[in-house]
Amino acid sequence: MKSYCIRFLGTFLWLLSIACVALPALAQKTSSLDSLHQKFNSSKIDSQKVNILNKIWIFHYKAQRYDSAIFVSKKGYELAEEIQYTAGLANCCKNMLDTYRKQRNFEPAIKYALQALELRRKLGNKKDFASSLYDLGLIFFDKSEYQVSIKYLKEALILAQESKSKKLEGDIYHQMGLLHRTQRNSADALIAYQKALKIREELGDTQAQASTYSSMAYIYQATEDYQKQLEMQQKSLAMQNENNFFGKLGAFMGLGVVYSNLGDYPKAIENYKMAQEFALKIGDKKNASSLVMNLGNAYYNLGDSIKALEYFNEAYKIKTEINDREGQAVTLVNLGKYYVKYKQPLKGIEYLTKSLELAQKIGLKTTIKNSTEMLALAYLELKNYEQAYKYREIHVIYKDSISSDAVSKKLQALEFDYAMEKKEKEIVLLQKSKDLESAENDRKQQQILLLTQTQALKTQELKLLEQEKQTQAAQAIEKEQQIRLLNKDKEIQQTNISLLKKEQLLQEEASKIQQFVGLGLAVGVVLLLLLAILFYRSKQNTQRANKVLSDKNFQIELQKTEIAEKNGEMKQINEEMQSTLQIVATQNEELARKNKDIFASIAYAKRIQEAMLPLEEEIAKGLGQDNFFILFRPRDIVSGDFYWFQEIPANFNTNANPLLIMAVADCTGHGIPGALMSMIGNEVLNQIINIDKQISPDVVLTQLSLGICNALKQNITNNRDGMDIAMVVIDKTAKVFEYAGAMNSMFVFANGELGLLETKNTVKHQTNRAEEFAALHPLDFWELKADKMPIGGKSMADNDVFSKQTIPYIVNQTTLYLLSDGYQDQFGGKEARKFMVKKLRELLISVQTMDLSSQQKILNNTISQWIAEGKQQQTDDITVVGIRI
Repeated sequence: MKSYCIRFLGTFLWLLSIACVALPALAQKTSSLDSLHQKFNSSKIDSQKVNILNKIWIFHYKAQRYDSAIFVSKKGYELAEEIQYTAGLANCCKNMLDTYRKQRNFEPAIKYALQALELRRKLGNKKDFASSLYDLGLIFFDKSEYQVSIKYLKEALILAQESKSKKLEGDIYHQMGLLHRTQRNSADALIAYQKALKIREELGDTQAQASTYSSMAYIYQATEDYQKQLEMQQKSLAMQNENNFFGKLGAFMGLGVVYSNLGDYPKAIENYKMAQEFALKIGDKKNASSLVMNLGNAYYNLGDSIKALEYFNEAYKIKTEINDREGQAVTLVNLGKYYVKYKQPLKGIEYLTKSLELAQKIGLKTTIKNSTEMLALAYLELKNYEQAYKYREIHVIYKDSISSDAVSKKLQALEFDYAMEKKEKEIVLLQKSKDLESAENDRKQQQILLLTQTQALKTQELKLLEQEKQTQAAQAIEKEQQIRLLNKDKEIQQTNISLLKKEQLLQEEASKIQQFVGLGLAVGVVLLLLLAILFYRSKQNTQRANKVLSDKNFQIELQKTEIAEKNGEMKQINEEMQSTLQIVATQNEELARKNKDIFASIAYAKRIQEAMLPLEEEIAKGLGQDNFFILFRPRDIVSGDFYWFQEIPANFNTNANPLLIMAVADCTGHGIPGALMSMIGNEVLNQIINIDKQISPDVVLTQLSLGICNALKQNITNNRDGMDIAMVVIDKTAKVFEYAGAMNSMFVFANGELGLLETKNTVKHQTNRAEEFAALHPLDFWELKADKMPIGGKSMADNDVFSKQTIPYIVNQTTLYLLSDGYQDQFGGKEARKFMVKKLRELLISVQTMDLSSQQKILNNTISQWIAEGKQQQTDDITVVGIRI
């Protein structure tokens, strides 16, 4: 009793201290919190005290006083554990995991989540058990362990559906959408969000619907469907409650992003400012600082330099105050970009260098890419070409490392509808499969039930037979007793006769004999009465046993009738299952037919693409049958790579000598999108060379870039597709070749010394590249570097032209290799890493003594073995062209 009083007093004191500290921040809720304190103090039931502590936790949690919230939960936990109050203990674990998750302290969050899961499993409440699985899914999502997260979410979804917990089911689908969105799986994300939205509409939960619309908007942003994104954000805003400041903050912020994507910066500014008001109301400094930075970008795009600088500086100040290092790095890039644009490169370099250092520390690839790009421009402005080249190289490395994300984004926009349709069909088929599986399980359960009932009936029949045997045995005993009684009766009668005879002989003892006989008769009568009673009771027991047996027989007949009825129902179910299976088979046939049609269409597209490529007979005519090879391996049926060849006659465009032109191009994307780009590139090349009669490779690439920009209207649209290309023009009469490249280098092997001619480069590219590479590679094998800008993808400035390198060669001793980046970027090997340029260079050097046909086979076998060894798939289109001149 004494220890209980001490514990009670201690609990009372810490509750009182918490109440005193929290009073100013909870002025509007004082009465409710005080009421809970009073209830806690007056309660005599420990389990009730645990429940009150869990309610007090809510006040501290909502007020973001997480240390106090944990303290309250731990007190409740200790009390619930002491009195073995399982439900209260589970709730305390739930409160603690929520609090630790808010603090991003994942280790204790997982510990208490698992404990809550086990406690709720013991309690047997499916809904609460599903909720604990959902909590684990959220924690592992926050930890970026997405495979573990989706595992728990799927388990939670099954239990939520079984327990008919629609709200929880909607929350799980919404979280699945967020998880798929984070993994850039837009189709699956949108399907999950649509399921969440349907459930939330059924429940009439407008705030949850608003949240789902806002999340769906980001899916359409990822696929660059900005009109659909705008529609979703407007729906989200329309459904927000008047006092839901956080929801309105997100909606207005989302609208600002949409209008920025659409280039409507005045509307973007208007919505950013509305969002800023709500961020300030709820004290959300992180979002407030992001909005300030967004406003700076909007004013920057409008050309309002004063306001742009003002907002950038304010954003950096707030980001620093809240220690948002990622936000600081991005804001520093914006400040650096501002000063470079407005001709203050030294000031820009100061901010950009800080941004780069911070981004490298925390691993922000996109920020590193953006900061190094601006640093290269700033040093170029200062004519410090060495530093400009250094940062340009770093920029290219990081640009390449994240380019796959940009390609994936474009592919999502092209293939989104197809993926959605395919996913929906898969879901329908999966649901039907589940229905069939459920029906099959029901049928098996019914069979098991029937077997169980049959076994029970057999057991009952055995018991009844045993009872019948026991009854027959009892009847046999009764009959035996009756015979014994009758025999005794006969003996008594004979005794009486004997006594009567003796009475005549023994008159003198009459009085004694009469007494004896009277006594004997009395005993006989009593015995007869006892026998009669026994006989009557035996008969009654037999009648009751017969009645029980009759009732059991009736029940058996009734159960047999029920079994017959259930057998009929099972037969009907089997017939329905057969019908459903027939429907599914028909749908599978339809799906197979459509897949066959799609495959046939793509196969036909391959034939068209192959017809576009130059014939090997034409190439052999110009180069010689054994003087070239082509390794062409599309990743999919059709390719985003293509090669181009043209034999130019003498006196073409005033050129006195006949020429041979070979090019290898790598278009944005692969599969159908890449194939479309390759056809555009092929057509523009034909126009430039055969119609416009341009044959200098630097001029051809410059005109090709302008042609792609014009064909795709890139100066007025957001399209940024293009290609990388390497082109060589061979003058067999003068024994020189000219090379120009956009991102794609060319490898040269010379079995002897090469003389180098002076190149004529533009102002932008002043370095004599041939001499530069000859100095770096004094051996017989080196790489001619391409210009670090692609074909297309942006509006070209006046000084954006490509450079040319002119090099003489020795006949039959010089080999050229033009290729896309698919070979060196292919993942494989035991460590599943890229093949890399260094390994490719070593491979080409090792095969130089072989004929070109053998080289092609070795290159093909090597990359196939590399892919198989790493258990990988081909990641990109692969094209390698070798020419011996």
